Amino acid sequence: MTGYLMEEKREIAKRHLIPKQLENHGITAGHVTIPDEIIDLIIEKYTRESGVRSLDMTIAKIMRHVARKVAMNKKFTITLDENKVKEYLGSPIFSREEYQGNRCRDRISLDSRRRRNSLYRIELQQRQRAS
Repeated sequence: MTGYLMEEKREIAKRHLIPKQLENHGITAGHVTIPDEIIDLIIEKYTRESGVRSLDMTIAKIMRHVARKVAMNKKFTITLDENKVKEYLGSPIFSREEYQGNRCRDRISLDSRRRRNSLYRIELQQRQRAS
């Protein structure tokens, strides 16, 4: 399954998704600044897909919070940091540690028996050998 690399997703977010969501929510780039490391954090801990659809929805969620604050205070500006992301989006959904260890891996498999042709997720675990 092909998809975008982290760097490509970051550039798509900076060039297309963030400007689109700023316009959709009636705020300007002067109201909110999202550093590259925060975009990477959002991609890594709040979205897990090959495309950018959930990244767009996650950025929209952040922009709704910012738009509400701008509506209450016209001079509101913010530079997002890790604490603000956690406040707006909640605790991280995904953890890199879950997928980097060799103990557990998720795989997608195709069930083609009886012409079902449906995808399902399989969790594989590595067994420890008895000494």
